Parts: sequence; structure tokens; C-alpha cells
Amino acid sequence: MPSNHWDLGKHNLQIKNYKFTPKISETRRATQHFQESTQNSKLSPSSPEPRKQQSQEPQDVSHTPASYNFSYEVSDQETKDVKSHKESRQGDVVQGEYSVLEPDGYTRVVTYTADADGFKAIVKRVPPK
Repeated sequence: MPSNHWDLGKHNLQIKNYKFTPKISETRRATQHFQESTQNSKLSPSSPEPRKQQSQEPQDVSHTPASYNFSYEVSDQETKDVKSHKESRQGDVVQGEYSVLEPDGYTRVVTYTADADGFKAIVKRVPPK
């Protein structure tokens, strides 16, 4: 069974197309921050008092624009739980779509974009086939 598939008794969950890879620069910044914060909090062997933190100059940290993609689908015919969601982000723009099977048999599909102009969604109701 693939690692992205979980057997939950009567219900199965499978996440498709999920990939998250932190940028190396983000990992290095996090590691550096952790090392600095733990180094400054150590006690001096000659004194029970914690060392005072030295003031540091602000660092020029260049930020890499955020980027990710994910999607998943659920289709449980026994409970009629049928839904999906996919989303991608490039920098400050997020685009996605989700759908859900409603009790009356229609499928609600929401397509959305979130960017500097705010959150915009288009909602459609698709009749049963």
C-alpha cells in the first residue's frame, strides 16, 4: 500500500499529488535561528545566572516566494461522502478549486483566487449525471 494511502476501516483516504519541499534557504535560516537561540540560553558554568543576550544587528534575509501544489479526493459511496480539493500557490497568488456532493445530488464546485486584490470565488451547482 503506498505511503499516501490509509485504511481507516470502512473508509479509505488517499492523498494524491501532494508535494511540499522546503527551500534550502528556509531550512538554513531555521537551523541558524535555532542554534543562535539555544546558544544564547545556555548557563555559564561559573554562574547560575543565564547569559545576557548580545544585541545583534538586523540581518538582511532574502525571502524566496512561497510555492506549493496539493490535491486530494474522497469518494465513499457508502456514506455518499464525495469531495475533492486542489490548490496551488506561486508567490502571493493562491488558486484552487474544491467540490462537494450535496444531499440533493448536485455537486457544488467552488473555484477561487486569493491575491493582492483579495479573495474571489465563483460557485457553481452542477446537476446530477
